[in-house]
Amino acid sequence: MTDFKEIIREAVWFLVLLLIIFIYCEPNKYKIPQEEPIKDEIFSIISTIDLKDPKNFYSIPEIEKLGEKHISILQELIESKSVSERWAAVVLLPIVLRENKKATNEIVIPALKKRIGEENDSLRMLVGAQLVSLGEKEGLKVLISCLDSERPTNFGQSLEFVKDRALVYLQYYTNYKGKTIKEWQKWWEENKDFLLWNKEKQIFEIK
Repeated sequence: MTDFKEIIREAVWFLVLLLIIFIYCEPNKYKIPQEEPIKDEIFSIISTIDLKDPKNFYSIPEIEKLGEKHISILQELIESKSVSERWAAVVLLPIVLRENKKATNEIVIPALKKRIGEENDSLRMLVGAQLVSLGEKEGLKVLISCLDSERPTNFGQSLEFVKDRALVYLQYYTNYKGKTIKEWQKWWEENKDFLLWNKEKQIFEIK
């Protein structure tokens, strides 16, 4: 019995040694991914954005290809002083984790809620739309607050862009056809406690 145990022990050590040699010979293949190179790549992509030309934002989805390894970086960017970095985080967090319900609840939604008071009207409207699309009724209130926006967005959009898009999202996700901010504020106060998210229909219903 002792000899058998000794044989097993030697076999295990041999396999461990073999594995060490194998990894040593091909270090790049088994190297643990580092966050810094990914972070550098993310900032490299974001740095190409020209706030005056919306077409430049099409380069942002390139970050998505980096996978979930960059989630912690996007969480940091959502509180960045740079509007382009905040924009990247608001757009990408829900996209990257859309198939991960647990991560959506624990990471994406709390991160988006940090930007509910976003000073950039266009980005605040986007935050509201993202929250609503995830079934968070708080996003409706954010969108309603955008209905009186007529400030320049710095994204090369028209003065009416933010309120027009906010109205589209509100009507789409509620089936209520109000048009003015007063109508929507009244609707919100009357129905906010009775709104339920219909996951199948992807809309809010009054119960």
